[in-house]
Amino acid sequence: MSSFALGGPKIESLTNIRLTRGRTREPASSQRGDRCDSNRNAGRRLSVENVFKMLLWWKLFRIKSRIWKLRFTSEMASYDPVRRLVALGSSATPSLVRWVRHQQDPIGIFAAEALGRIGSPAAVEPLIEAITDIASNTGMKTVAAQSLGLLKDKKAVPALIHVLESEQRKQTQLAATIIESLGQLGDPRAIKHIAVQIECASLGRALKKLAEVEGGFEVLVQYLLEDIPGEDTGINWVAAVRIMDVWRNNAELRAMRPLREFISKVRGLVQSKRLRFQANAQESLSYAEGLLARLAGQK
Repeated sequence: MSSFALGGPKIESLTNIRLTRGRTREPASSQRGDRCDSNRNAGRRLSVENVFKMLLWWKLFRIKSRIWKLRFTSEMASYDPVRRLVALGSSATPSLVRWVRHQQDPIGIFAAEALGRIGSPAAVEPLIEAITDIASNTGMKTVAAQSLGLLKDKKAVPALIHVLESEQRKQTQLAATIIESLGQLGDPRAIKHIAVQIECASLGRALKKLAEVEGGFEVLVQYLLEDIPGEDTGINWVAAVRIMDVWRNNAELRAMRPLREFISKVRGLVQSKRLRFQANAQESLSYAEGLLARLAGQK
């Protein structure tokens, strides 16, 4: 009895605990399931809202990035380092000269261009060194040649001619810039060196400028009558046509006399058949005869 009495309450208590736990579990599990369903639904709503917010944020970010890009592009387009260097004036020439001598792309190029715009005579020698230096790249040489043309100092003519001859009639931006600068310098010595650059687009403008300077037309005539037929190369005969183009485009009536001499001389060479480039010489002869007839009609 004692053991039963001792064990009875224990068994009863355990049964009550189990029943109690069972009764509390069932409503607890049902409540937990309802809570999970509500959380799941709320999670769906939150996920949809988050996705919508993320898409909206991404859209706004792209719009802002485009605005930033446009602002940056406009600022970079308006930023001109050369203009700012030029604004410093001639007082900045020593510093710019040091940059040209010791810097390459891009600081040295900016400095070389600024020196040409400032117009300081002290920049001529450093720019000549820059264009003749073997270590200088093509960009530096091109900008230096352009600046030397702006400075209009004829001391730069031999250096420009030397670099032009090293180009070997290549159709490059450097050759075109040198020819343009030689035309601006107005030294007739450059005529025979630039006339053979037959493929260069700036040749006609340069020859026109050189023909307009004092003594330039006479050098042009001498080159047409003596050097071109004397060398007898295809390039020289084409150069003769380029020279006559200058007279044709500018109605050079004073070119009539040298044209007659050129026609007489080349006609004799063609008839003697002593020319290697008969076809080129004949083309130049025909062009000269047509130009002479045109100038005679304008007289």
